[in-house]
Amino acid sequence: MKRSRSDEILDLVSCIYDVALSAEGWEPLLERMADLFDGTAAVFFVRDRSNVDTVFFRHFGLSDAFLRESSERFTSMEVGLDALLALPDRSVMTDNAPPESHRNNDILQDFLGRWDVERFVGGDVFRDERRFGVVAVLGSQNRPPFGAAETELLETLVPHLRRAVELRSRLESEEVNRSTAQTVIDGMLTGVVLLDAEGRVLMANATARRIADARDGLTLSRKRLRAAEAADDELLRKAIAESIKISERKETTGGTAVSVRRPSCERPYAVLVSPGASAVGESAFRIAAAIVLFGDPDASLGSSEEAAMRLYGLTPGEARLACAAASGVSLESYSVSRGINISTARWTMKQVLAKTGARRQVDLVRLLLTGPISVVRQIDEND
Repeated sequence: MKRSRSDEILDLVSCIYDVALSAEGWEPLLERMADLFDGTAAVFFVRDRSNVDTVFFRHFGLSDAFLRESSERFTSMEVGLDALLALPDRSVMTDNAPPESHRNNDILQDFLGRWDVERFVGGDVFRDERRFGVVAVLGSQNRPPFGAAETELLETLVPHLRRAVELRSRLESEEVNRSTAQTVIDGMLTGVVLLDAEGRVLMANATARRIADARDGLTLSRKRLRAAEAADDELLRKAIAESIKISERKETTGGTAVSVRRPSCERPYAVLVSPGASAVGESAFRIAAAIVLFGDPDASLGSSEEAAMRLYGLTPGEARLACAAASGVSLESYSVSRGINISTARWTMKQVLAKTGARRQVDLVRLLLTGPISVVRQIDEND
């Protein structure tokens, strides 16, 4: 049974929105457009306003030889379509009234005649301060001129094309942001693990994977973050469950610090478990319901102390205590190791909290593990 014209148009609109999901959708879309308009080829291109360079080009039905010759002999691959660049915003035109420059250009007319792409109907898809995008269907000289019916159809399709391009642009921007964020997180000297609403691992950065691979207190087993000691593992599990409950209540404040002992008898890991994104239960996507942070207590703290002094105006003693706390050292242990009274350590911690803006010691740990100091420390160590 032959499909109706309206069904074909609806299918084409569906193809248009496939472009929003993937740039690979352009070729199938342009093929459908060429078929629906009874053309031999179709193109979509984006130009840069400042230097008139083509920054994006997709086509169907144009041979490599055509593209090669056009790029060698003319200023752009969109040869013969320059009139479309002067279109008013969101308008459509055909080749029925070609510009004077085209009629008087014998070289251009000879080129188009040899490749038999002399008819077109095209439209302005979008334009902003930097770029403009154009779509066009090309036809053979033997084809009847594109007329009012084709113009009206393209005028109907152009708004959908504009929305698809806008959506694709936003998705690409978000993908770049996610990639950049992933690079930053992977480069942190803090272990970062994101967990879903079931407590399963969604993502673990490079530091977290390295620590887990050492199997010295923390492991990533069967999509779960586990502690080696049974008692520590129970505390970690409860902290994760509580953070997930908080996120399900659409809250993001709170957090629990857990000390995880190591079979090697080295200093324990200071693990901070915090709620993730709010409204987790309402989302159809995999959103982190809990965030687990932990640092390597064996890593050098020298650069961290210097960074804490620069970033937060801490004294050397305050910076030393802050970094020790972030490495899992308790105030009692710190006071013994430094030969100071516990009351002095507590007073110093109050000064640290005031200068950093942290309300509690757990907030301080979170700040030092994820804040600017982790990036500064990374830069310092790379230097």
